[in-house]
Amino acid sequence: ADSIWANISNSGHNAAIPGYYYALNRVNQNHLVHIRFKAPTHLDNSSQTGIFESNTQVRYWSLCTQNLVKGQTLNCFADFESKPGKDGFVHLIIGRGAKVKSEALKRGYSFLEDKRASNQKILEMIYRNLLPSETFQKTDMYQNDYNPKGTLCRVSSFLAGKPCP
Repeated sequence: ADSIWANISNSGHNAAIPGYYYALNRVNQNHLVHIRFKAPTHLDNSSQTGIFESNTQVRYWSLCTQNLVKGQTLNCFADFESKPGKDGFVHLIIGRGAKVKSEALKRGYSFLEDKRASNQKILEMIYRNLLPSETFQKTDMYQNDYNPKGTLCRVSSFLAGKPCP
């Protein structure tokens, strides 16, 4: 699988906001995106109380889709929703509809609904690692297994039980 963030699409870092990484890709209605990456350890602040000191790699992370034209967030997949698979990686399907969601969940993957307008051809994704530890930022952030890798798959193939190429 090639990296959605480097090989398939036009991508890069946002110099104004360290910790943001973005990708643009042409994705039509007959395709979905399968993203695989090792999620950084993050702070569990679900109790919303207590001290926020932590030995985690980031305070929090998320992967969101955007409306490229309007510059607005459409949908996000947050750190607390991630459930790494048996291989230790997060597998996320970005697609449309109940059938795609059902197949993704059946395979043990996470699902993020593609909420672009039907005439929007470009899928913009933003991956954020916010407040990274100094060590993580210098060594692993967006490198190797921490760099999301993705493939475009035909919806019909995915629903037929075939793996993404």
